[in-house]
Amino acid sequence: MVDILTHVYLRVHNFQFYRGSLRHSMKILPPRPHAFFASCRSPSHKLSYWYQAHTSSKELPILFLHGIGVGLYPYMELLKELNQGRREEDGRIGILAVEILCISSRLTSPMLPKDEMCR
Repeated sequence: MVDILTHVYLRVHNFQFYRGSLRHSMKILPPRPHAFFASCRSPSHKLSYWYQAHTSSKELPILFLHGIGVGLYPYMELLKELNQGRREEDGRIGILAVEILCISSRLTSPMLPKDEMCR
């Protein structure tokens, strides 16, 4: 349920979901139905993330890594507010919010090695 709420909220606020491979998605418990319908694929087979395009010429984009818990759910409002109230001419700050499922109360594969996570 948490994944579905997060998915709907972030989609409404202009984030695009990038899923890992379908094979990897089938091995995650509890199941994440939105991963099977996502049209965008992550370059990593084992990593999914949310992306909001960067259009600001004055500021750098943000790489967001969540903490231990239930994933991005507790941070949904923060991710939305990062671009709230900005003038159109300032552009949007790009956000890449990585889902680290092995520390998000999911049964899945172990943490990716550092080199693979960075790539």
